[in-house]
Amino acid sequence: MIIRNVEVFDIYQGANVQPNEKSVALSVTFQSDTHTLKDDEVNGVFDNILKSIQKECKALNEKVPFIGARSANISKTIDG
Repeated sequence: MIIRNVEVFDIYQGANVQPNEKSVALSVTFQSDTHTLKDDEVNGVFDNILKSIQKECKALNEKVPFIGARSANISKTIDG
């Protein structure tokens, strides 16, 4: 397994986010004990994480450019 840690580091509601949505920022640490990870290996896992969040949470995804890392903005419609 190459995922070492996952943390929610920000939950935002406000400007540029619809009133019935939240923007949730996750930090995912990828690391292998056996080899140097390649971009396509990490990107494949990252894309699967996004697809799972979209499916399980019915969340929207807007990819956001971020220097030095893969990044995405996930928005979820909330009730009340």
